[in-house]
Amino acid sequence: MKIRTKLLIIFSIIFSIFIGTISIIGYFSAKEQAKNDNYTIMGKSIAVVKGTINGWIDEKYKVVHATNLSIKNNITDIKDLKGTNFSTFEGDDAIIDVYAQVKGVPFLDGSGWVAPDDFDGTTRDWYKGAIKAGGKYFTAPFTDASTGQHIISISEPLISAKGDVWGVISADISLKKVSDMIEKSKLPTEKALPFLWIKMATSYRIKMKQ
Repeated sequence: MKIRTKLLIIFSIIFSIFIGTISIIGYFSAKEQAKNDNYTIMGKSIAVVKGTINGWIDEKYKVVHATNLSIKNNITDIKDLKGTNFSTFEGDDAIIDVYAQVKGVPFLDGSGWVAPDDFDGTTRDWYKGAIKAGGKYFTAPFTDASTGQHIISISEPLISAKGDVWGVISADISLKKVSDMIEKSKLPTEKALPFLWIKMATSYRIKMKQ
């Protein structure tokens, strides 16, 4: 075999290997780019859904805060507080109840529920968390004993017009609406849900079943 022929064969083999390598690299690069594009789309979709849920939960918090401000502006004597002062949630089926534990006053409940004599709201997470935070506080999810629904409590200190901390006002919020929003969302893949749950848990300590 002539040297020229051998060189052509060697060159052809090297060229084939080179082209094959380039093709493989191109394939994996395209695959990686497609994956990155999917993550970008997924990230945007998650941001939209998270923003919707954030807005909805903030609306529920506004009910708590508005009730708090109404009491602050209209009641000067802590002993004048009544359960009816916390019935502002009526008409919103996502809010199960609004209530308060106030110093020197029996437990106040907007739904009309009467607490047992030994009930002490100051030992509950929603109370201690709000006092420690000095403001808005979200509990971890739990199951409501009376309704069986998965809920969170949103609370904040109840402060008088003089700036005295009277206690804590809180609301129980059903998470069913949040679950419905996630299920109805147009997330591109089920893989997006864990990322959403992580983001929601970071904001509201919400943990939901996959």
